[in-house]
Amino acid sequence: MAATEPQEEKTPVSRNVYLTILLLFIWGLADSIWTGTILAAWLFNLAGGEKGKDPNTEVGFVEAASGLAGVITALPIGYLADKYGRSPLCKVGGVGFLFSTALTAYVVLAPMDSNHQLVLLTLAMVCWGTFGGILNGPAQALFADSIPKG
Repeated sequence: MAATEPQEEKTPVSRNVYLTILLLFIWGLADSIWTGTILAAWLFNLAGGEKGKDPNTEVGFVEAASGLAGVITALPIGYLADKYGRSPLCKVGGVGFLFSTALTAYVVLAPMDSNHQLVLLTLAMVCWGTFGGILNGPAQALFADSIPKG
């Protein structure tokens, strides 16, 4: 009679793991637009292009507003995630991403002058940065809590 090797028990994959993978896929698509040349070129054109007063400053301002919003929200969100839980903040961040998507779509699709569009796009980028700051840390921590140790 041959000795059988002990079967390794498989741990079921948590729903959080699948949701995090989906989130990162969608986030990666959006991030490739924000950090690529598409957004910078569009902002440059909104700011007047080559004939504009200082279009590169406008592009830098909008990009910096998004980054600063994310940095400013990251630390307080870490505290709130520890105090109230990661899952509620992930939900807030997810709803915020939907709002940011809707605002961005409005800016892209609604007919308006370029100055108004630039202001609303700056607001949309601040929303992306804020809700990215809300979602990023808690989602990564929730993912880490959802996989087996070791």
